[in-house]
Order: sequence, then C-alpha cells, then structure tokens
Amino acid sequence: MGTGRKLLYLTWSLLVLALAYVAPYTLLAGVEGMELYAFWALLAVTHIIVSYAYVRFGGDDSWTRP
Repeated sequence: MGTGRKLLYLTWSLLVLALAYVAPYTLLAGVEGMELYAFWALLAVTHIIVSYAYVRFGGDDSWTRP
C-alpha cells in the first residue's frame, strides 16, 4: 500500500480530532438541544465508516501476515 493513502488517512483522522475539539466550542457554542449530540454522532459514525473502509480495502495488512 502506498504512503499516499496512509497520509490521507492520517490527515483525515487529525481533521476529525480537531473538529471534535474545536467545533463544539466555536461553531456550536450557542446550540441547545439535540444538535450537539447529532454533531457528535455524525462525526463518530463517519469516522468509523472511513476507518473500516481504510482497514478493509486499503489499509496496511502487515499485522495479518505471520
């Protein structure tokens, strides 16, 4: 697997981490109700799907080899 995909996945993960910390205190600071929960749920589900696709279809499979 190329380093391009690894770098893209690393960038995606860091972006998700940054969004998880920054967005609730800036963009969603005045939000009340279920909108904040919906943001967290959507962010988490999206990251889970992308992580699954990365591991299943394009990830480094060296941990499965003896």
